[in-house]
This record gives sequence, C-alpha cells and structure tokens, in this order.
Amino acid sequence: MDIDLRLRPALIGAAVLAACAVMLLPGLAAARSRPPRGTYDCLTSALYNGGYTGSVKLMRRGRYVYAVQRKGSRLLSKSRGRWRMRGHKVRWLSGPMKDAGFYGVWNPPTRKRAKGFIALFSKRSHSASGIACYPV
Repeated sequence: MDIDLRLRPALIGAAVLAACAVMLLPGLAAARSRPPRGTYDCLTSALYNGGYTGSVKLMRRGRYVYAVQRKGSRLLSKSRGRWRMRGHKVRWLSGPMKDAGFYGVWNPPTRKRAKGFIALFSKRSHSASGIACYPV
C-alpha cells in the first residue's frame, strides 16, 4: 500500500502527537488524583521537634474523623467534621481541623513517596504549618 508523499508528514505528526498524549496520561492522572479514603497519621517535621500530632480518617461523602490518639487502626476520642477538595487543595469545612485554622494540599504519589501525603498550611498566613499527614 503506497501512501501519497504529501500525506506522510501529516501522518508522522499525528503519530508523534498520539505518542506524546499516551506518555502524558499517567502524569495527568496522578496530578488530578485525590487522597484515598483511610487513616492518616499527622506528624510535625524535625524543625518543630518532630512528633505525632494526631490522626485523620477520611471517609465517604466528604466526612472525616480526627483523633489525638489511636490504638491499632481504631481512633480514640474522636471529633467529626466535613472536608472538600478542589484541585490539590483540601478544605476542612467543619470540625477540629477547621477550628485549628488549617487547609491541606494533597501531594500525589511520586517515585519517592508511593502513597502521597497531605501537607497542612495556616489559613491566616498561608505558610507551612510543619505538619503533614501520611497514610497508614
């Protein structure tokens, strides 16, 4: 089957664009990903004398539970709230995370961190709080 020489550059260009699109799709999917439901341990960084600050359990329909302690996978002394996500930003609509004045930024999985994490920032100053929540 012979292809007209005038069409050959157009076909090559279309093939290159299709190959680029296929290579970009996994990156776009990761960039648009949401934090998976489940329990996250919130830890302060070493700059703030590193340590455990509590656990957040993200649940269905935009609900979450926060607890200062957990025993195994069970959260103790729970407080409930609601959350919503737009883009990479996690907004705490009610509950203890909102009362503490935080919003989160979802950092999707990468080669270094297979599960991703939620970094917490201050609503007032928009500066990093030094707290990040990692999946358990």
